[in-house]
Amino acid sequence: ASHGFGLTKKNYEDLSASGIDCFTSGNHIWDKKDIYDYIDDAEKLVRPINYPDGTRGAGARIFDIKGHKLAVINALVRVFMPPIDSPWEVVTKEIDRLKQNNVTSIIIPMFRRQMKKYTKEWRILLMQVFAVRKKV
Repeated sequence: ASHGFGLTKKNYEDLSASGIDCFTSGNHIWDKKDIYDYIDDAEKLVRPINYPDGTRGAGARIFDIKGHKLAVINALVRVFMPPIDSPWEVVTKEIDRLKQNNVTSIIIPMFRRQMKKYTKEWRILLMQVFAVRKKV
């Protein structure tokens, strides 16, 4: 949102005021240093979940959309990235947590290029997500 390099607080606030319900980010979320001043309070912002424990912000959030609990999980794959936790293990664990919170739908945004490389793993995750959706 900030010219492809992070997200300033002003951009976050302006875009939030325009009606955006959720922001996802990638590894460039940390490029604007003021992110550290507001990421813990940015209720619409979802940073990648597979950064190490203790990383500021949230890697998944639950949103109430017209009475439905909708979860957004954000993950980075490890292609051309610095060392991060396995997205498959972390996302699977998060799906299990969300099931216990009566979430009706889960969205996991990913780039198409990343999905092609990990087709088998994505099928497994999508089956788990579908199981959550099917219960409703």
